[in-house]
Amino acid sequence: MSDIFISYAREDRPRAEAIAKALEAHGWSVWWDRDIRAGKNIALVIEEEIGKARCVVVLWSAVSVRRDWVNDEAREGNERGILVPVMIEDVRPPLGFRSMHAADLTAWQRDGKSPAFARLCADIEALIGPSVKAPRPYRQHRSPQSTRSSRSCCRLTPARSGGAGRPAAYPSPDWCSPGTFRAADGPQDRIPAGS
Repeated sequence: MSDIFISYAREDRPRAEAIAKALEAHGWSVWWDRDIRAGKNIALVIEEEIGKARCVVVLWSAVSVRRDWVNDEAREGNERGILVPVMIEDVRPPLGFRSMHAADLTAWQRDGKSPAFARLCADIEALIGPSVKAPRPYRQHRSPQSTRSSRSCCRLTPARSGGAGRPAAYPSPDWCSPGTFRAADGPQDRIPAGS
């Protein structure tokens, strides 16, 4: 399942690709028809992908407003309440979409930090929630045996630089037998079992 489905006219492919890449850089998963594999039924794949998407972004241009499939995809997004229209050219949207406010990327220069693109991201976030761009903070996980009653513990050792995706400043948990705890491999920190 993709967060965002992009609907556009083939002639607008360079703009669609730039917008898709900028949204992906923001942390959302994006589907657009470049992902259709050879031998697949295009209509069936699009129907399946738009049905699974959490947001439909339609790119309105002089060409796309006249394309039946773009209108159909926009209508599907609108019926599900997940449509985010985007103007990439100064045109009048088709009937049925003229009363909807659209994000204005007509002057957008592919800058992921531009105010216009930031507003589009805010509109999408209001609909589907924040992106998962930032990695989750490191949390030390306890083993199932690690409970107060069993007196299980862990030994903390410095993480290797670049190891397991954690910064070097975070500890790396190594589980040890119940009844002992060793911090930084110091024997003075051993706790006798049963205490």
